[in-house]
Amino acid sequence: MFVFANILLSDMEYKSAKQIAVEWGVSKRRVQVLCAQNRISGAKKIGNMWIIPGEVGKPTDMRKGMNKNDMVLVNGYKTARSQIKRIVQASIIECRDCRIPVDTNTKKALVARFSAEILISLIGSSQRYNIEFVINELIGIDAAEVNEILELDFGEFREFLEKYSPFIDDTLSWAYQFLNDFSYQNEFRETQFFTEKYMINHLIDANDIDFRRGHILDPACGGGNFLIHTLDVLSNIDKYDSKYEATGRIDCIIENIYGYEIDPLLAIVANINLRIKKILLLKASGFEVSVSDFKITNPHIYTSKTPGFKGSLDDDIHSRGLVRIGTDDIYNFSKIFNEIGYIYTNPPFETIKGMNESKKLFLNSFFPDAKCDMCNAFIQRSLEIVMDNGICGLVTQTSWLYLDSFKRFRKYIFDNYTIKSIVELGSNAFYNINGEKANVLLLKMQRKLPELRAKFKRILLSQMGIVEKELMLSNAKELIPFQSTINQNIISSNDYSYSMAIGSTTILSGKPWHLYSCYAVPMQGTSTGNNKDLVKYFWERNNESEWVLVSKGGGYSRWIGLNQYIVKWGETGEVIRATPGSALRNVKHFKNTALVFSDTGTAGLNVRLLLENQIFIASGPGIRIKTGTKYAHLAFLNSRYATYWIKQLSPKLTIAAGYISKIPVMNNIFNSEQLTFLSKECISLKTERLINNPTNFEFLPIKSVTIKSSVIQQALEWFKNDMANEWNQLCCERKIEDYIFREFDMDNSAVQEIKLRVGDHACEITTSHELEIEEIDKKISKLLSHNCVLNRTLPNTGGIGCDGVMEYLAHKERIAPKDLNNLIENQGNRFVLTLGKYSKAFMHNLVLSLIGYSPKHLVSNCSLTISDFELQLISKHVGLVGDLPMITNWIRDEFNSFHSVAFIKKPIARYNPSFDTIEMIAFDR
Repeated sequence: MFVFANILLSDMEYKSAKQIAVEWGVSKRRVQVLCAQNRISGAKKIGNMWIIPGEVGKPTDMRKGMNKNDMVLVNGYKTARSQIKRIVQASIIECRDCRIPVDTNTKKALVARFSAEILISLIGSSQRYNIEFVINELIGIDAAEVNEILELDFGEFREFLEKYSPFIDDTLSWAYQFLNDFSYQNEFRETQFFTEKYMINHLIDANDIDFRRGHILDPACGGGNFLIHTLDVLSNIDKYDSKYEATGRIDCIIENIYGYEIDPLLAIVANINLRIKKILLLKASGFEVSVSDFKITNPHIYTSKTPGFKGSLDDDIHSRGLVRIGTDDIYNFSKIFNEIGYIYTNPPFETIKGMNESKKLFLNSFFPDAKCDMCNAFIQRSLEIVMDNGICGLVTQTSWLYLDSFKRFRKYIFDNYTIKSIVELGSNAFYNINGEKANVLLLKMQRKLPELRAKFKRILLSQMGIVEKELMLSNAKELIPFQSTINQNIISSNDYSYSMAIGSTTILSGKPWHLYSCYAVPMQGTSTGNNKDLVKYFWERNNESEWVLVSKGGGYSRWIGLNQYIVKWGETGEVIRATPGSALRNVKHFKNTALVFSDTGTAGLNVRLLLENQIFIASGPGIRIKTGTKYAHLAFLNSRYATYWIKQLSPKLTIAAGYISKIPVMNNIFNSEQLTFLSKECISLKTERLINNPTNFEFLPIKSVTIKSSVIQQALEWFKNDMANEWNQLCCERKIEDYIFREFDMDNSAVQEIKLRVGDHACEITTSHELEIEEIDKKISKLLSHNCVLNRTLPNTGGIGCDGVMEYLAHKERIAPKDLNNLIENQGNRFVLTLGKYSKAFMHNLVLSLIGYSPKHLVSNCSLTISDFELQLISKHVGLVGDLPMITNWIRDEFNSFHSVAFIKKPIARYNPSFDTIEMIAFDR
């Protein structure tokens, strides 16, 4: 019985994900993710909708109190993979006379045993001899050789197959991938990582496939993942009453799917996987299976007769020989790569960085527009192989869509082929791979000239975790908020800039705009050629005139900050000029440069004021203002709008000056009095926090404490001020966001586009659960460095950076900054762990203040006995006299270790127990 409000199954009342989300104070999407992770007891999926028992409680943190068996329920796919990785490693270590890394014969032996055990688990141990014989013959290794190499009973692997039976069709591919981690005789291992199942599920739509239009091909098939899924979705053997009919259907599909793999042993793995999939399908439908079912099947899996790196990119496809796995037959490329109606593949990701010269020469000669990017070359080759009107579905890197260097390649694609859909997954799309290499998208296209008004679907999921990505891509309705329809010809009308095309459609919407370069000049910075010797922390040199304060960048900080470094500049950069590999850039503009930015782009654009007499180098380049106030520029560049464009224009890990120059802006925004005022407020608020960190150039000694107080009271005041200060900064930043959105007259779709790329503003986040002080206290304490500043900046993979603890917790834990600020204001004394950190940081700063430490005037070789220190404290901080014994004990017991960490293992002071003194120390020259 279905009721709109509730669902009744048997005698239990169920509720929708939306109703549960309201009750728990979380998003509907969060509830769905919890269901998908099996963390809500009794949750069921009916069609595309999750339903939850009405009385079920909200699950606790899944990382607490969980044993190994429970982990299976959280994410079976991920857990199974980690288990097989452990088993593979253990198997290698236990091999007789086997040293890591393993050789090819050992890898063959392990593949043979893993394959045999999988097949035995499906068919039965009574046929073990026949199974092992067939597998060994296929791999090309005899039983004696296997037994000589291996002395394992594989009992743990058999237990794995029983426990993780739903993942059997992936197991051999995973095992091979993890074997590669220990192999030294595989030149392809750096580009061999296997496709996540949810990606394959999305790219292969059974409704698209009609074998009358041609075969299916994976030209870089790896372990055959795409082909296995194709067989799975097309077989539909449940409707067949006899094994004969079911087998006929499976064999018909296998005859129409082709795979090529450059690695011969991996090609064998793909062949075995397809045979195993046939056994799985038959057995799942209730039919008896035997080794004969495995043996008589021989999929169309090929590898090259002659080893080489070209593979499916071979320029001589009409004559090069191919070997069909399982036979001795030789074919040529043109016969196999013929009558192909569909290509589904995850091609190798390899760029010019680290590529050998022979590959560069080959790619430049035959795929010049690919710019020595192997993945791009595969996109082009796939479109050349597939027949007219054929479909291609590929996992590709994101870079070809965005980088300027691939403009000609984009022109080739968008002018000649019809794009069906683009799903941007970002850098957190694989379970085992992160970083720029794993910044990926799913591309579906057709070999057909695009029609005049051709449109494609764009889905942006880069901000989500991998479980959420899987959930979204499995439910068309849930994808609606994350997708838009793009006119393909708008790419060409925007000079083949995908970034500008998307932005002009969703953000700019025909409004007049200019490039940021019309109002300012982002510049490259000087490369020293030797940062190790020429760039130091400012406290490592005692005010020597040849060392100059420098913006080095490298971290994340908005408005002001990261002023910890000096560079050996001299009068005109003469030392750097004489250093091999150096490059002096934009030196003449030092005096009229107002702003600097960090060139690391993982956390988004972050821009700061350049201090007086400060210069900039390569990792912290400068921005010279042409018109408008520097404060309005600073406000604009630190907005999510600007970071949105940087992420659009450059998916790489580095922010180049040229990308900032291309940010679209409105004409009058840089003379805005409101932006100028709000920017100054943010700078002032941020500076109030910087002055408490002794490794900042802005540090100020502690003011006199004359009213009766204590260390813990001072720590509490500092903690509460920091949080209130950050909350006020976030409020100012939100006002800046609102101003920019109004100035650009953005509608809801434009705002949603920005949120999909860079996330919500922290002030928009609402608390998703009850705030428990002990838990939040632990989280804050872990996030704070010894100097009580945020020790990490990126709360979520693919997200943007945070400027403080409050902002970090908003994005990581969904704790509203306003709620957290109120909680700390009213009950800050209950944050015991956090106050412990602030207390030690306060005592550390107190010691430095009393011995005369000042970033602007460093002194060395001065000392203060503990007795003199106590007299100074009584004189300047009489309000702390009650804690004097505790402070001196802390100095004697903890100061040295604390100070070393606080000063990044470059200490400037020490307690000397031999003389009971606190000393400023000089660095060795």
